[in-house]
Amino acid sequence: MAVRLPTLDQIDDLGSDFGLVLTADEISAFQQAFKGPLASYGRLDELVPPALAPIAPRSPGYRPAASENPYGAWYWKTNIKTGAEGLLSGKKVAIKDNICVAGVPMMNGSALLEGYVPELDATVVTRILDAGGTIAGKAACEDLCFSGASHTCAGGVIRNPHNPAHSAGGYGLKPTWGLVPTTGSMPISYSVDHCGPMCASVEDVARLLTVIAGHDGWDTRTIAARTDDYMAALGNPAKGLRIGVLREGFGHPESDPAVNEKVRQTISALGKAGIESEEVSVPWHLDGPHVWSGIILEGAAEMMLKGYGVGNNVQGYYPLSMQEALARGMGTRINDVSPTVKLVLMLGEYMHRHYHGRYHSKAQNLRVLLRRAYDEALQKFDALAMPTIPFTATPIPPPDAPLNTVIDVALNMQANTCSFDVSGHPAFTVPCGRVNGLPVGLMLVGRHFEEATLIRLARAIEAGGDWKLN
Repeated sequence: MAVRLPTLDQIDDLGSDFGLVLTADEISAFQQAFKGPLASYGRLDELVPPALAPIAPRSPGYRPAASENPYGAWYWKTNIKTGAEGLLSGKKVAIKDNICVAGVPMMNGSALLEGYVPELDATVVTRILDAGGTIAGKAACEDLCFSGASHTCAGGVIRNPHNPAHSAGGYGLKPTWGLVPTTGSMPISYSVDHCGPMCASVEDVARLLTVIAGHDGWDTRTIAARTDDYMAALGNPAKGLRIGVLREGFGHPESDPAVNEKVRQTISALGKAGIESEEVSVPWHLDGPHVWSGIILEGAAEMMLKGYGVGNNVQGYYPLSMQEALARGMGTRINDVSPTVKLVLMLGEYMHRHYHGRYHSKAQNLRVLLRRAYDEALQKFDALAMPTIPFTATPIPPPDAPLNTVIDVALNMQANTCSFDVSGHPAFTVPCGRVNGLPVGLMLVGRHFEEATLIRLARAIEAGGDWKLN
């Protein structure tokens, strides 16, 4: 496509948008000045960029019927494999639907991307296939991932297998920021995005993390990544490790005493395995969500929405087809997005227009103090522990629920988790029992790039008994 020279009226409008008062002669002169730089854009159209070519042949798969998808958890089903032997041989992997799989439709839970089919495989997809894994399909996700619940997906609600009337939960590891490349996925905000495994066992988490971790030559966040022998960690006893029980993680207004008790009981039981625990206070933890809000609202509005899913000024791989698909969707179907997407778009833009990025910048600077506060606690302890979510999975709002209810249920569970998106520490949620039939997660937070320690502790919890019976 050729970049057209702007008309005189367009240049006048551009100037007016920035408060510039231009004379007719100046407008004409600027039009001539535009021609030189625009010649570079013409040359860019002629050059061929590198591609993340898929390594395995495949058919596009299919969208499963309700009878094959009773909980709504699948967006698309596939059977992609290389036949290679490796750490994931015999393992089936679902790819979250904000991650590109070549030839397979990708929606990221949003009407804005409906009909988009990427031509590239994300780095993590290629690594899974190289390790012998089978890509079994795309896991449905919330609308542009702007929700922690499971009711904003444009394809329908995702239901909890333990109680279909409630939102769904999971078991997995959020790695250190920069350990796993996000190349070929759609971000929310560059400085808080993470990519990691969710599995049925600690061993499978270790397997998948081993395969996907490490620098990929594209994602500059991963240049400093320090990988470890996560499989060896499975057999390394946790005896002698020390857990700091984070006081502030149990004290939210919305905290469920039954959830708190279940988590404390599990931590106490680890004493039998020679794991010490002691309460620790990190007051900054209660300010973490405020810092997170300051970063994510403007960051997401600028990168994901106004930046059409890729943003700019980041050294990395830019999926052009995804960017163009989202731009088309933004122009034609913006009214079809969820209330959470509309909230982020409008509030992020409001803060940008009226406060000029001041609070986003301040929050980014405060990130250092938040990280330091956790680091100081982790000098004394090998991990911090708290409930992953202060309560069990919430009921899915009915279709006629008030807008404020839809938004609150989507965003009300992040009091303990979002701070570690900001600080970049690894966090491992481990099921530790049930309350009223619904799973309770215990979250372990460790030092940067010390996922192996969290795996050792998670393995000890897992070895303590079947959480489904607790």
